Amino acid sequence: MLTLIRYTLSRGASPMAVVCPCCTGVQVKRYPMLYEEGTASIVGNVGFGGLSRGGLFGGGGSLSGTQQSLAALKVAPPEKRMIIPVRNPLGKFVIGFIVFSWLISNQLLLQVFALGLIVWRLFTVYRWNREQWPKLLGDWQQKWYCSQCGTTFNP
Repeated sequence: MLTLIRYTLSRGASPMAVVCPCCTGVQVKRYPMLYEEGTASIVGNVGFGGLSRGGLFGGGGSLSGTQQSLAALKVAPPEKRMIIPVRNPLGKFVIGFIVFSWLISNQLLLQVFALGLIVWRLFTVYRWNREQWPKLLGDWQQKWYCSQCGTTFNP
């Protein structure tokens, strides 16, 4: 360990610097810092106009979004679960089927089953967000990334 510290100090790092365990590089950053540096919000307005045979024309609009680097996308924080999984096509289908069967069906058994599935989903999402997500977020906040060799590690 003393050799690693001397080697690190000779490369210009401070005595408290975190070094990569794989390549002993000092170009390391914590995941939250890397994520914030690589993520930007985009907001803008667009306008256009012109002249044609029919007269003047014009238009415009606004845009907003998020731009991320590949590194920020790779080290994104764990997301909380949602009641309706909007990014999962199968989840959309299942939720749609449950709501459809609950609203349209005249059969009490199917309505009770659909309501039970909705309550079950609410409970499991709430419990996961309360118990599992904080642990995952804490682990994510402790991770480091080496820009030199691409290793992920916990010091």
